Amino acid sequence: MDVSDVSKTARLLHQLFREVVLYVEVENIVHMVTDNAANYVIVDKLLMKEFPSIFWSPCAAHCINLILQDIGKLQLICPVVEHASGITKYIYNHYYPLYLMRKFTGGKK
Repeated sequence: MDVSDVSKTARLLHQLFREVVLYVEVENIVHMVTDNAANYVIVDKLLMKEFPSIFWSPCAAHCINLILQDIGKLQLICPVVEHASGITKYIYNHYYPLYLMRKFTGGKK
């Protein structure tokens, strides 16, 4: 289902996830991984209450991203992040430095 244009309320998400669980059949689901925003946490608790065999956990990549964003806001780290961002923007906005970077990194970013 494409719900990209709809507000992701806990009520809507619960309805959608419940439909998926019933379609796939609860005995075929062991673990669900979702975003860890408040609305998803509510939904996941409701689903685990309704379907006790399903285990839920927040997305580790999302958690790490939030942690890194908080670290980047620290007074000691912020200037380093801003400087690195400036260097990255410069390289990607200029053809020759971008060519050199790709040449010496073997095409890796």
